[in-house]
Amino acid sequence: MSGIVGSRFNIRGSGLVGSLGTDGQVFTSSGAGAGAVFEAAAGGGKILQVVNRDSATNTTVTDHVAFGATDVYCAITPTLDTSKIFVIPSGYADIYGTSEVCTRIRIRVYVDIAGGGYNVVSQFDYNAIQVQYQNVSDSGDEIIHGAWIVPNCLHDPATTSEVTYKVYIRKDIENLAGDHVKYGGVAATMTLMEVDDA
Repeated sequence: MSGIVGSRFNIRGSGLVGSLGTDGQVFTSSGAGAGAVFEAAAGGGKILQVVNRDSATNTTVTDHVAFGATDVYCAITPTLDTSKIFVIPSGYADIYGTSEVCTRIRIRVYVDIAGGGYNVVSQFDYNAIQVQYQNVSDSGDEIIHGAWIVPNCLHDPATTSEVTYKVYIRKDIENLAGDHVKYGGVAATMTLMEVDDA
C-alpha cells in the first residue's frame, strides 16, 4: 500500500496503520517501538496578541510618599483567562535636584482590571525599581540626571476582561521642595504581549 487510503494514514511497507488526526493535531511519536500517532500540539509559550501605545507626555511628580500616575500605559483584552501578559513599558526617567545629594526615582507598574481601579502589580510590590545617579551635569543650581528605564514584568491577570497597565513614579527621599522626578518623554511607549501559558 502507499499514500492515504480511505480514512487511514498508511506507512509504506511498515504494516503500521494509524487513524487520521483532527484539526490542530500534530503527527508525533508515541514512544520507542510504537507507531506514530496524532496528538494535540504542545501548549504554552505562544504569543497570542501584541498591542502597543506611544506617549509623548513627560509626567512630573514631587511627592516622596505617594506614587503618581504617568501617561505611559496600555490596555489589552486577553483571549484566554489562563494567559499571562508580558508588560514592557519604556520611558526616560529624569531626576531634578537642587543639591549634590539628589533625590532618587522609584518606578512601579500598576494594573486596572475591568475598571476596578489601579493596584500595584504584585511582582513590583517588593522590588520597585530604584535608580540613583551621581552628579553628571550642573546647570546653575539645578542638577539634572537621566536614564532610559524599562521595568518589564510578567503578570497573570486571570481574566478575559480589559486589562490596563500603567507606570507610576515617586521620589524616593524627601530632599528639598524644588526636587522632582519625571518619567515619559517623546519616545515613551508600552508594549503588551499576551502569552499562552496553558
